[in-house]
Amino acid sequence: MTLLDRTRAGLRSGVADRRQVEANLAFVRRAFALYADHLLRMVRLAPLDELLAEHRHHRDTEALLANAREVVDLVADHFPDLAAAGQRLVGEALRYSSAVAAFIDRLLDEASARRDFSMLDAEQYLTAALRSSRDELADVFARTIFDPPALWITPDQVIKAVENIRPRTVRRRPPRPDARPAGPDPIEEARQRSAAARRRRLRAAEDLLQGGDEADITSRLRAAGWPGAAMLIAAVLVTAADETLPYEVWLSTAVLVDPDASVTHVTPGGIRRRRTVEPAAGAAELDEETVDG
Repeated sequence: MTLLDRTRAGLRSGVADRRQVEANLAFVRRAFALYADHLLRMVRLAPLDELLAEHRHHRDTEALLANAREVVDLVADHFPDLAAAGQRLVGEALRYSSAVAAFIDRLLDEASARRDFSMLDAEQYLTAALRSSRDELADVFARTIFDPPALWITPDQVIKAVENIRPRTVRRRPPRPDARPAGPDPIEEARQRSAAARRRRLRAAEDLLQGGDEADITSRLRAAGWPGAAMLIAAVLVTAADETLPYEVWLSTAVLVDPDASVTHVTPGGIRRRRTVEPAAGAAELDEETVDG
């Protein structure tokens, strides 16, 4: 089948030469002759188990014959002088098809006599179930002996098995009360830490203002060195971002450059007291605590 397909593809594409096509036809013709002789010998001499083993190799004879005829027609069109070789190939293919038919008849006779259905395919069982009547399907088991059904287990055994398999009810105990003493409230501790941080920021801002409403921190930034300047400007920006505190920060667009200083580049800036927004109640309380302190 593979050689026929390859020959057909070569003839259609125009790449097959005459010598190769003639060799392929001879090879396929000899293969058909050998298969036919082999099957005829098995029909006469082989037992059923050998017939069943051989059956799976000879199932697609119709497609094989159609393929051979198509190749022979293509050969006659491309190489007319090889038409006789093609006819001999078809003759051997027909002899092989007859041998397959005789082989199947012998196989069916043997299987029917022994009532052995192992040679049937699943598709054949499905076709019989769909197209046969109920009486025809029942006739297959007309001579088959069945044992009467017997109850292998008693109802008591069924009940006992169900009781053994049934999962037991899980009893959940209520959780035991916690005997440990109550610890500090984590939410309250977080509030206290937040309030303490806010008080520190307020004191730092008032230290920069020195009682005024606005203070330039440029000189402090240059004197703080590195990383003190970064820490100072970060603290001032965090203070200004706290909406509960009445402070804001201003920064210039200029840059002061001093290559010999510890902080070579400084942006002038400052902090001032916010006047447009009333301080929040929490900020007022913190302010009073700071003053009292």
